[in-house]
Amino acid sequence: MRELLIWAVGALAVAVITAGPVRAAAPEQPAVGESGMAERALLDQYCVTCHNQRQQIAGLSLDTVDVADVAANPAIWEKVVRKLRAGAMPPAPRPRPDAETYDGFTSWLERELDAAAVAHPDPGRTDTFHRLNRSEYHNVVRDLLALDVDVRELLPADDGSYGFDNIAGVLGISPTLLERYLSAAKKISRLAVGRPAPSATAATFRLATDLTQDDHADGLPFGTRGGTRFDFTFPEDAEYAFRVKLGRDASGTLKIFNTPHRLEVSLDGEPLQTFVVGDVPPEGVERSSPEYRAYLTRQRAIDDEWEVRAPVRAGPHTVQVTFHQKTTAYAETLRRPFLRPYTSITGGDTRYQPYVGSVTVAGPFEGSGRRPVDETPSRQRIFSCHTAPGRPGVNVADSSAGSDAARCAREILSTLARRAYRRPVTERDLDVLLGFYDEGKADGGFEAGIELGIRRLLASPEFLFRVERDPQDVAPGTPYRVSDLELASRLSFFLWSSIPDDELLDVAIAGTLHQ
Repeated sequence: MRELLIWAVGALAVAVITAGPVRAAAPEQPAVGESGMAERALLDQYCVTCHNQRQQIAGLSLDTVDVADVAANPAIWEKVVRKLRAGAMPPAPRPRPDAETYDGFTSWLERELDAAAVAHPDPGRTDTFHRLNRSEYHNVVRDLLALDVDVRELLPADDGSYGFDNIAGVLGISPTLLERYLSAAKKISRLAVGRPAPSATAATFRLATDLTQDDHADGLPFGTRGGTRFDFTFPEDAEYAFRVKLGRDASGTLKIFNTPHRLEVSLDGEPLQTFVVGDVPPEGVERSSPEYRAYLTRQRAIDDEWEVRAPVRAGPHTVQVTFHQKTTAYAETLRRPFLRPYTSITGGDTRYQPYVGSVTVAGPFEGSGRRPVDETPSRQRIFSCHTAPGRPGVNVADSSAGSDAARCAREILSTLARRAYRRPVTERDLDVLLGFYDEGKADGGFEAGIELGIRRLLASPEFLFRVERDPQDVAPGTPYRVSDLELASRLSFFLWSSIPDDELLDVAIAGTLHQ
């Protein structure tokens, strides 16, 4: 025992002697403690010389901030932590503590901030009303009605802030926008139900004027160049017209092409018509002769009669307009691609090729009658209990039993409203929609009633806005857990910018989403 005690005393003496020089420097490197005094000394020694009330470099003052109470000023200390973790402070050639003290102080600040966040959570607040932006509106209509519409023609562009167009505080509302929502709801509901249009309409798709069309375009067949491809929903079985206009230069003039270029119009990959632009000029005639002037006039108006008509079944189809790729290429184009085909050509540049300016789809003309109700994706999605004549099920459109039609309408509208409103549907919700259904049915039958009900749904504030209300039993400014339904909407619009799917909505309604 005596020998063991002597050995312990000797070891302690060696440790004290060895640690002597380090302990002598300790007053210059305050250790991190619990009272905040050491931290204050560290700040005063290395930080306060610049970040004080008099200088306030970078707008930061640390001489009056209580470092012992980090929770009182979390924003300031978060800023300090970011600078320390980046190794940016104190800046060179200013003195700084040793690495151990530096990292220890930074870690201590982080622990204090984390503890303050746990003790006093502040998740922030969102705006009560969050309007769907244009992209979200498109996605919701697609997922709700299985209908892909071009919302750029229906709704104006949204305002943006910090590079985002889905910030609730920026997405305002105006009387003009409300009118556009009503107009969009009318067009979308008619397309979804598939009721015949009252008259022929035309939709024009214009290509960007600064888009080069010298190479293959994405989504078009190999062996082609330029052109466009787009999806279009045809409202009914009928004949439709496809019109193509070539692009002009900045002065609106179509250049003359001395070699032929073939332009193909196709529907769902099946060719409808091939047009030829360009022709060899007449030989042996003067440029001022009537024959040559007639050639110029004919070539500059060559696309005036470019129209092809074809019967099309109702529903979504893909329209393609593109040029056949020629086997030769100009060496100048390979070396220096021509990226501005819309500009006026000067200096004898021979690289100019024809390109597509716009494509117009017009119709329907001479409709061939209503198609079976279960053959378009939209009608399959909507009419869950409505069948065509001669098919199994109840044809409520021809049924004399009003109860069958009312029951089917209730099922259709409640199913759509549940997803559109992103919550369980109440009787009050259904009463409003069924009221519009009754009005439409009185004027045009069952499908007209469903169309008017869908139109009312698409114009509803419950559809256009995501509304989050504070619980009535929670004091203002008090953090609280959002409901499962609100969480489901937040998740879906964050992850896929659309409404919750059935599985997510079922879990939210069951109250188990937060688990």
